[in-house]
Amino acid sequence: MKRFKGVSELMRWIRDFSEEYFSEPVEFFGEVRDARVNRRNVLNIEVVETVKGYRSGSFTYQIPCQIDYPESILDELGIESYKEMEGELYSVIGKLVFRVTQNRYVVEVIKIEPTEKVPSKNAGKRSSRN
Repeated sequence: MKRFKGVSELMRWIRDFSEEYFSEPVEFFGEVRDARVNRRNVLNIEVVETVKGYRSGSFTYQIPCQIDYPESILDELGIESYKEMEGELYSVIGKLVFRVTQNRYVVEVIKIEPTEKVPSKNAGKRSSRN
């Protein structure tokens, strides 16, 4: 069992563990919701996916993403306002990091671009049939 002196030490350990084991960029696809620039001039977006449940209903998964210097993506994406991103599907490449002060994981976006379709789970896999 790993023991910690307190919550702050545990949180720093989670951050350090995450930096070591989640060092490679991640790529995922989802719908952008709630795009807004905070007072530190960082664009915060939620990328979400809704999945049907096996029995009934559905589940919505979401991950917060942050983009430093967001002005640069306006031209890249061909938009005039960050709100134009909302409701659209995007491909996101970024680094998963644990924010101790926010007590959550976020994705620091390296690249984001619109996509029309989310790739299937079997994309890139070979068929076993001849």
